[in-house]
Amino acid sequence: MRDRKVPPMMPRRRGAAVALGAVLAGCTAVLPPALYPTDAGTAGPASVSFRADVAPVLERRCAGCHKPDGTPPALLDAAGKARYDVLRVAIDDVVRTIRDGRMPPGAPTAVTADELATLRAWRAAGAPDN
Repeated sequence: MRDRKVPPMMPRRRGAAVALGAVLAGCTAVLPPALYPTDAGTAGPASVSFRADVAPVLERRCAGCHKPDGTPPALLDAAGKARYDVLRVAIDDVVRTIRDGRMPPGAPTAVTADELATLRAWRAAGAPDN
């Protein structure tokens, strides 16, 4: 029988494996701020609100392009308010393009690490409409 080579872990998976190992060992230093345990002892993602936390990120960082007559997907409505129905479907792509540095273009509108952690936490919580 031929020896089968095991492919190396993808860099993204390796990072996730390291973070998971650290969390299981009790270290929270590797968690983004939105995922730190809260005072109530519950995990942070459940407390991320679309209207209070996620929508303001989109309205600040995406309003210039992702409006109804702009670049798809139209993450904002004509009034400049974030659209839950669109983001709920597109959240994986939105997080990926931000993480990869493809969006938003230009330094003045760059998404901060805390804002990206908020989007990820909202996604991890099941993208609730709250």
